[in-house]
Formats: sequence, structure tokens, C-alpha cells
Amino acid sequence: MATFKGIAIKTALAGLALSMAANAEFKVVGYLPSWGNAIQTVQYKKLTHVIWSFAAPADNGSLSGYDGAKLTQLVAAAHPNKVKVFLAVGGGGNGDKGWSVATASDAGRQALVKACMDAVHTYSLDGIDFDWEYPDGAQVAGFNATVKLLAAALHAEGKQISAAVTMNDWPKSFPTKELYDGVAPGFDFLNIMVYDNPAPHSTVQHAVTGLDVWLKTKGLSRDKCILGCPFYGAAGKYKDIVAANPAAAWVDKDGTEDYNSIPTMRKKTNLALDRAGGIMFWELSQDATGELSLLSAVNEVIVKRVPTGILPGKPWISPLETAGASPVWTGRGNVGYRMGAWDGEGLSVDPVGRAVHPAGFK
Repeated sequence: MATFKGIAIKTALAGLALSMAANAEFKVVGYLPSWGNAIQTVQYKKLTHVIWSFAAPADNGSLSGYDGAKLTQLVAAAHPNKVKVFLAVGGGGNGDKGWSVATASDAGRQALVKACMDAVHTYSLDGIDFDWEYPDGAQVAGFNATVKLLAAALHAEGKQISAAVTMNDWPKSFPTKELYDGVAPGFDFLNIMVYDNPAPHSTVQHAVTGLDVWLKTKGLSRDKCILGCPFYGAAGKYKDIVAANPAAAWVDKDGTEDYNSIPTMRKKTNLALDRAGGIMFWELSQDATGELSLLSAVNEVIVKRVPTGILPGKPWISPLETAGASPVWTGRGNVGYRMGAWDGEGLSVDPVGRAVHPAGFK
């Protein structure tokens, strides 16, 4: 038995090391619009990426409207905190403008890629986020070709490329496996926008469904799958909702307004840690400050948890145990190594310091 326990402990420690490495790569991505005036208030130490929004593409492939002076300020604030800065091209308000014409010809695609790379060089950016909402039909081929060109240019310089996509791939921007395979390997990650559904617009179940579509149906690899969450309600910013009623931070509905509360954001963070490569927010200037901050709630869960990758219902020996100790296992679900006191939703801690999700995740 001692030999078995020794092997089990070594296995657990090796698993923990791998898990900590994976956790180090967990992305925390926040979009920040140029009109938000929040550069100096962003909690950079709780993020890995900030995506400056938006540059508008023109028919000739040029970019405009993204306020280079503010972008310079953002890079100066983010980089000392080891936060990557991307420039988002497009945006929901832009629709197909510029995209459909610029990506339809080789000359237009080359011009658009050059404009993106010029911005990367001018502002010392770490990547570009494609936010074309949304290529469909005949536009998909041009989208596919442009992504390949830009990904090659960015990767050659150690930069990255991401994209914002819908939770169910509407309107089929990746309609076939061939096109999907042709595009997705170019992306370093995809931000899955799991919000703006019929009320309630962004539930935990919506998040589960969105991850199922991209991970299971579309075949996206986990490390490239980033779960998107809103910092706003159906009609207002989260910070305004809780400023008017601080108690609203703990429930998902205040009158007719629905949004994500602190408990819901904790659950989504645990879900992302279990199944995805990171978590994303639209957008940072809509968050509250202090103890009601959603980003702070997310950060608390992340820093207090190291995912183990152990399958639901499978016990493991904690690194806190000794070779002669008998492992303690009660309940079912996923198990995580506890780092300090745990205040996540629905969790309990056993006597040797393992945090147990009683119900597990689907």
C-alpha cells in the first residue's frame, strides 16, 4: 500500500504541476472601447489581454476611428503589468462596412493586412482581433483568405490573432469543416460572445450551450475557446445598476433588468476553468469598482483555484497528504487543489484541503 500511495502522490503532484502550467495560460480578456474613458481605471493586474475597440475597415482596406492617442496611453498602462493589447477591427455597429469589399479581392486583402500590421508596429501592439459581425455566404471565402494572410504576418513577428464569434456560429461564418479547419488554426483564440439572447440574455446554461457548440460540434480546441460574458444588462451598464441598488450585485435581476451578478460570474469562471481556455468580457468600462466589481469576483476564483483536470467523480491524493496518510474522499464532482480559503459558489473543502464541486460540471 505504501508503494501505491507513493506512486499516487507522485502522480498527483505531476498532475498538479501540469494543471498549474495550464492555469498560467488561462486568458482573462477584456474589451475596452475608445469612447469609455476608462484607461486609468482598468484593473490591469487581473487581466491577460485588453482589446481596444474599434478600428473601422474601409473598402480600400485602410483603418480609422480608433483614437491612436488613447491607444498609446493604453499600451503604456497595460504593458508594465504584462497585459497584452490587441486592436479590434470592425465591431457590431460596423456590420459588413468595409469588410465585404476589402476582403473580396487580393489587393484589398493585402491592403487590410498591411493596415493592421502598420497599427501593430506604430502602437507596439500584441495582436489583432477580427470582429466582423458577421461574414456569411460568399463573404466567408474572403474572410478565410484574409485571416490566413494576417495570421501568417502576425505569427511571423510573435504576435497573435483572435476573433469575436457568436455562441452558435450564426450566421454560419464557419459553415463547413473545410472552411473551419482553414481558418481556426490561424487564430490563437476565439472569443465566444455568450450574451444578447432573449431575456435573460446571458445565463450559465447559455454558457454551457455555447461551449458545447464550439468544443463538441465545431471541434475548437479548448485552449482557443474563450467564454464571453457581459458587464451589462439588457438595458444598462452593470456599474449603474449596482450604483442605484448595491444589493443587485448578488442577484441576476433588478426590476425588469437582467444581467450577470457576482455569484453568476463566479459560476461562469469555474465553468471556464473546467472547460475553456479563458474568459472574456464586454466591456471593462461597464464594471463596478471596489467590492462589487465583477472582474474582481472573477479574479478571486482564478487565483484561489488550480484546476487538476481530474475527471468528475475521480478521487485524487492531495499534495498536502503524506505517503502514510489515508486519502479522504467524500461526495462527487470535480476536485481542485485549494490555495487559501475558498469562497466560490457551491463549494466545500474537505479536511485535507481539497475543494469539492458537489454537483460537478457538465
